[in-house]
Amino acid sequence: MKKNLLFGHIEAMSAILIWSTTFVQTKILLAYLTPVEILIFRFSVAFILLYLLYPKSYHTNLTDEIKFIGLGLSGIFMYYILENESLIYTQAANVGLLVTTSPLLTAILAHFFLKNERFSINLLVGFFMAAAGVALLVFNKFGIINIGDLLAFLGALSFGAYSVLLNLIPAKYHYLYVTRKSFLYGLIFMLIYTLLTKNSINFDSLQKPVVFLNLLFLSIFASGICFVLWKLAVDSIGSVATSTYIYLTPLLNAVAAVVILKEKITHTLFWAGFLIIGGLFVSQKHDFTRFLIKKSGI
Repeated sequence: MKKNLLFGHIEAMSAILIWSTTFVQTKILLAYLTPVEILIFRFSVAFILLYLLYPKSYHTNLTDEIKFIGLGLSGIFMYYILENESLIYTQAANVGLLVTTSPLLTAILAHFFLKNERFSINLLVGFFMAAAGVALLVFNKFGIINIGDLLAFLGALSFGAYSVLLNLIPAKYHYLYVTRKSFLYGLIFMLIYTLLTKNSINFDSLQKPVVFLNLLFLSIFASGICFVLWKLAVDSIGSVATSTYIYLTPLLNAVAAVVILKEKITHTLFWAGFLIIGGLFVSQKHDFTRFLIKKSGI
């Protein structure tokens, strides 16, 4: 039993260590590829990997299929396109901090869209603390909106919607199948977006080692293996204990951004981080973390 618990913590920590570097790697790739190109390459490989891991299919009804479409739209297309676009305008450290508000936003959305989920005092206090931190980043220069930080926050909101939708998916579907379907519809939306914006896909950039290796890491490890590690950790130590590792993401991401991208930790970022992480800690008293049981390789 103790061995299983130890492995569970190692699996959760390993997943967080990998996920914490994805913002930095995406920032590097943006010098060679557009945000949607990164996503199409990344999730195409991840979809193939998930299909190989779990090739089984199910007969679905229209209602469930609409839910799968919603997952692909909110948690794959909207979340990642907003995250990648935000990295064009702001620091990777800022994005890594802002997306950690997604569990709290999930709890807020759950109050309105899921039964038996109501606000608690701790949740409200935590929400207003985190909201103050978000406002500090988004309006950090005399009320002028920082578009990059705003896009990152909207991305976190999109993932909150995805997490709520996950809880509406019938339990008969295997979690790998649910994720695979989400990736598929996310890819469809990405291709439609590419056509509507008249962007072409640049395959020549894949010949550059820095592009190919970073994409391979994002596809196989961050979007594939990490998801499996996260699920195994949840099975071993539970969703609450596993989800607490999310709080390490901003710190680890900031360290990676400083070391690799030579970004600076500003006073604004420090105090915003204090408010956001503090707000998440306070709201932890409200058991919103169970919504992350089905978290995919984000």
